Amino acid sequence: MKTVITIVAITLLTTTLAFAEKLKVGDMFPDITLPNVQSGEAEKVLDLIRGKVSVILYMQTSCGACMKEEKDLKRMLERAPDLNVIAISVDRGSSRKVQRYLKRYDFPFTFLHDTSYATPELFGFLFTPGTVVVDGEGKIFYIQSGYRTGEELRRNIFEKLGTPASEAVSETP
Repeated sequence: MKTVITIVAITLLTTTLAFAEKLKVGDMFPDITLPNVQSGEAEKVLDLIRGKVSVILYMQTSCGACMKEEKDLKRMLERAPDLNVIAISVDRGSSRKVQRYLKRYDFPFTFLHDTSYATPELFGFLFTPGTVVVDGEGKIFYIQSGYRTGEELRRNIFEKLGTPASEAVSETP
């Protein structure tokens, strides 16, 4: 019994310490390298976001809320072509499923693949979608767990891009 209590106490302490270390607004985006779904080559996220306001979206191909977020981001790109979007699939297994998804929906983003769900945990994401927005230097200025209407996300992104707020909240048909 004493061993079980000790294990539970260590687990709780470890979980608490891990939670305290989650990245937050104001932190720099971490140095993450993942395979690119389209090319198969390893890509450093920091290289992809350097010099650009960027949205990093953690998603799964079977996630309806992720699809909504991707459609919102695609519409934002039509209004703000300087925006950079990187989708990180956390689907298990090979990237073939994600490649078929890309072929079907033709999202104009870079897609990376994290099959072990290791990187979303850096932000405390337990499910998808999870969204992180960074400035051109890689500093995090917005984190969102789960899907919400795109209005808040658009407002934050368009503000950082210097686009008037009226454009940030109006829907593109």
